[in-house]
Amino acid sequence: MSNNRGVEDYKWAVKEIRLGMKCCGVYFKNDLPKWQRSLISVRAALNVIIVMNFILIPSIPALIKVWGDLTLIIDNLIVSLPYTLSICHFLTMWFNKKEINELFQMIKEDWITSEYDFERNIMMRNTKISRTIVRFAYLIVAWLVAMHNMPFWILGISPRTYTNLTDGAQPLIAQTVYFYDLTIGINFKLTAIGQTMSSITVGLAYSTAGCIFYTFILHVGGQLKILKILMEHIFENHEKESNINYKSVPKFIRSVVKRHQRIIRFVDSVENIFNIMFLQQFIGMIITISTEGFLVILMLVGDVQVPVVVMGFTILYVSYCMIMTLMYCTGGEYLIESSTAIHSAAYESSWYNSAGKYQVELSMIILRAQKPLWITAGKFVPLSLSTYADMLKTSASYMSVLLAMKA
Repeated sequence: MSNNRGVEDYKWAVKEIRLGMKCCGVYFKNDLPKWQRSLISVRAALNVIIVMNFILIPSIPALIKVWGDLTLIIDNLIVSLPYTLSICHFLTMWFNKKEINELFQMIKEDWITSEYDFERNIMMRNTKISRTIVRFAYLIVAWLVAMHNMPFWILGISPRTYTNLTDGAQPLIAQTVYFYDLTIGINFKLTAIGQTMSSITVGLAYSTAGCIFYTFILHVGGQLKILKILMEHIFENHEKESNINYKSVPKFIRSVVKRHQRIIRFVDSVENIFNIMFLQQFIGMIITISTEGFLVILMLVGDVQVPVVVMGFTILYVSYCMIMTLMYCTGGEYLIESSTAIHSAAYESSWYNSAGKYQVELSMIILRAQKPLWITAGKFVPLSLSTYADMLKTSASYMSVLLAMKA
């Protein structure tokens, strides 16, 4: 493939996710001038300051005031917990922005150096899936932010339970307490605008972090698929099977090993960037799903009287949390299956037709491929569908405890 075609394909592949990273202030080329990097840093810092000043810090005294009322505590957590997770996701992207951009550079190199049509076809197919996921993630978070904020601006309804402990004559979008007088009209309007801006910021940061991860995983999956095809045809008539023409088997094996090592380094970098973020994600999701699921049950049985808008937002929010976590675990499962496929591909090749020394070299690849590649949550558990099922079981257990306490 020509360099120009590879560059154009790469730009097409990362167009949406790069836009999200630019909005968050975590995307720039590592060779930019210092003053340009400083401007991007200022934009990123402003995002954090807005969320901290309008939501996270004011939610702490509000939580203290409502302590003892389980429903009001959950109302506080439905905002403060995901906002905290989003800031953690944002900081993960920010402190690892150099490493993230280096991984994108590796993706670019893979597009440029791909030599055969089947490689490009595999990468294009995975990229289309990645772009669809990115669009879906941004669409659903935009819908969630709209349901959380639009009722306030259009109908004057806040999607939560009102209380005299934290709310004045005009309740805000989030359960918060400020040190200044909100009865003054301009103070109230500016605070409401700040809370809406915070919602947009955290929604963008939360989705962008997940989309970056999925972009990396699907690219790695494509590279592993390419490697699998190469392994399956290592001792066959290359021109007949896949239009691959290598001068010698030793050169072919050497190229396969280098490619496999490159993929392993890529996955190790992704693991180092995201493992702490996923540990925070799982802990936060267990708390969120159990508490919000408890609140949804109370709404459905009529123990908590809320407007339909509030119930709709709560159900959508719980669904969003479960879907995003499922996407992470599905990506982890896909990586595990794709990496172990290399192991079986070596067996499926016509190794029995090769010389003994080539069989020994092939066995080294098999031994390394026996250990699957995976992404973990804090180095404790791998991201997989079984881990997701365990998380749901744990959340359901805590939910039953809350229901027993309420009864």
